[in-house]
Amino acid sequence: MRKITLILLSLLTLVNLVLVIIALTQPTSSLYPYRFVIGISLLMFGGFLRRHILKYREDSKE
Repeated sequence: MRKITLILLSLLTLVNLVLVIIALTQPTSSLYPYRFVIGISLLMFGGFLRRHILKYREDSKE
């Protein structure tokens, strides 16, 4: 279950990163008005991913 969660969070973070890059580099894209919301969600999913990776490493050391 943990590996599935890590994979899912990794994919969501990568998708959000691509969306942020598109939203920030092309003002004519339909994502441009939502760049702030996409950026916040990127930080949120990245934080969840970091937390799960650190917990996974901590549990594997024991």
